[in-house]
Amino acid sequence: MAALAPLVLVAAAGLLGPPEGAPGRRDPAAFSGPPPARGATRTHPPSASTGPRPAPDRPRPPRAPRFRRYLSRPILEGPHHLPHGVLEATASAGVPHVYQVGLGLGLLDHLTVRLRAHAWPGPRPVRIAPDVALAVLRGRFVAAGLRYHMQIERPPPADGDPDTPSFERRIHVLAATFAAGTRFVSAGVEVGWARGRIVDPKSPTPEALVQRPVTVDRLAGGVDLRVGTRRFGFFARALFPFLVVDAGIDLRFGLFEVPPRSRRRRPEHPVRTTPRWWRR
Repeated sequence: MAALAPLVLVAAAGLLGPPEGAPGRRDPAAFSGPPPARGATRTHPPSASTGPRPAPDRPRPPRAPRFRRYLSRPILEGPHHLPHGVLEATASAGVPHVYQVGLGLGLLDHLTVRLRAHAWPGPRPVRIAPDVALAVLRGRFVAAGLRYHMQIERPPPADGDPDTPSFERRIHVLAATFAAGTRFVSAGVEVGWARGRIVDPKSPTPEALVQRPVTVDRLAGGVDLRVGTRRFGFFARALFPFLVVDAGIDLRFGLFEVPPRSRRRRPEHPVRTTPRWWRR
């Protein structure tokens, strides 16, 4: 019997379990409650080792200045106005000027300055005509503003001989402009006031030796059309009642242009981001 006493003590300790407060003893209150439904998983209280970890602070990219963001917004590149820092070279032909070449520069997305050159026979072989456009409203699909431009026409002959011109005819136009379009096609209209020098209608004959020019003011209107990309395009325009029809090509270069903002968003993680169909 003395040899069986240690075995009896070990069996009793296994049935009673560890004492109260021992490391291996489980608290019955922690597992109280109804049993989980069939198919459900038992949730355990979070511990310090498996708890949610705070997300690391990601450095934000530096934000561009407000002025630069304003110049890089998407805008309509129509026939009247040029973006900031864009240099334009044009060559066209039409009536009554026959042909003309020009240079233009856009400033601050609202001011466009152009100079057009004509070559006529006479003491001054080259004539310069200014063209200034001010955009009051300029959005992605529409643009509105004011425009002043001058058109130089071939002088009328005084005696039927084109080598002896009488006077130089000029047309000054101040008009309000409106243009609308998309990325590749844009059209505009202008309505305003025009002042021109014409042959005096009271002259005895059109071939009189002395022709007295008169200045008249009239209501003027015009239409403009441009088809092309940001760098190359075709344009056409017409002006009434002083009939001016012009068509040609334009080349645009980014002299100190602010690049437009990209439509793509920066991915949160360059490795985990999957390519989308518009990025392929």
